[in-house]
Amino acid sequence: MRSFVTLTLSVLVKRFSNTVVRALYFALSLIKVFLRLNRGKLDVVFYASSPIDEIWIRTTLKECTKQGLFCALLFGGKKTDNQPHIDRYKGTPVEWIHPRLLAFVKCRLFITASSGLSRESMPKKAFQRIHMPHSLVSLHMAYPHGTFNGYDLIFACGEHHVQETAKMKALYKEFYANAIPIGYGKDELLKESPCKKTSLLAKQEPGTVEIVIAPSWGKENILESIGDTLVSSLLNNGFRVTVRPHPMFFSKEYAPFLKNFREQFTSHPQFTLENPHDGDVSLFRANIMISDYSGVAMEFAFSRLRPVLFVDVPIKQLNRQWSELGIVPIELDLRTRIGMLVKPSIEEILRALEILTKEKGLLSSEIEILRQFYVFNYGACASTAARHIVNLINRTSGKE
Repeated sequence: MRSFVTLTLSVLVKRFSNTVVRALYFALSLIKVFLRLNRGKLDVVFYASSPIDEIWIRTTLKECTKQGLFCALLFGGKKTDNQPHIDRYKGTPVEWIHPRLLAFVKCRLFITASSGLSRESMPKKAFQRIHMPHSLVSLHMAYPHGTFNGYDLIFACGEHHVQETAKMKALYKEFYANAIPIGYGKDELLKESPCKKTSLLAKQEPGTVEIVIAPSWGKENILESIGDTLVSSLLNNGFRVTVRPHPMFFSKEYAPFLKNFREQFTSHPQFTLENPHDGDVSLFRANIMISDYSGVAMEFAFSRLRPVLFVDVPIKQLNRQWSELGIVPIELDLRTRIGMLVKPSIEEILRALEILTKEKGLLSSEIEILRQFYVFNYGACASTAARHIVNLINRTSGKE
């Protein structure tokens, strides 16, 4: 009996200690927020709940700083080794913050590429809470219903986002964001990426065709459904293959799958597994991309003016109500306009690759025309966004 009581007390003390430690961490984080960030009124807080979301706000943050705005970059959670290089932000406060403390940060504008944030979790005193999409895909099918209810503004990538935002606002009373034509935050990085220059210098074996397989994530994507068979067939047919999984594949949930997949092919000299967190080299080396519903397919097509081979796996629809808008999502509509669409058959994929390999300029002019509609201000997103941000701040300066 005495040992049972001792054990019980030990467990209770341990739990109490853990609670105290968490409370102290929360309190110290709160103090850090007020001391470091709230010394003066921040013009703009840029926020990334995941490190990779920083990519889509990077050029806009830099441009805002050039315009003389007082900005800060915040990352959600604790600082880890897997973080973006922050030396590019010299002179700009960069902090890691507990998501529950974000609401207490004082700023005029709050901008994030992270989706699904509730209004209550964002800075309470911000005059505008702005979402800068981290993908060119639709807002109404690729994300769960209500994902964007907490935002005041959407920095639309293209005309499709403007139309989707207007329709959601008309249909759903809990959605009240307006859209501003801005552009795609990653465009300038793709246009000026150092890996683009180095990959162009990389030597390819004469006659070698490089394929990048870039799937989306979720049920029945091409990597999980036919990935191993597809890679084996491509390698056996003399292609050089890079598999570039969606960032979600590098989470704990997919770790066993990715480990097994890597072990199958890692010894093959013509195979590479690319982590999107490490850059976009494959997007510039590849001759052809194979994808399903991933937004990276549009990045490839619009930056390289090359067609994409889309595999018609079951639709990725995280919002079952998407059809209520009466708008065909871009990830469905563009498949036959910026590339070829085939069934998930190895034979059909190989036949399509033969066509795309022979007709190198196929659809290039059509893709360039489509880019004007689906990507506002191509190559000038940051300057356009900064101009609107300055205007928004000027409009709110008298409300404090």
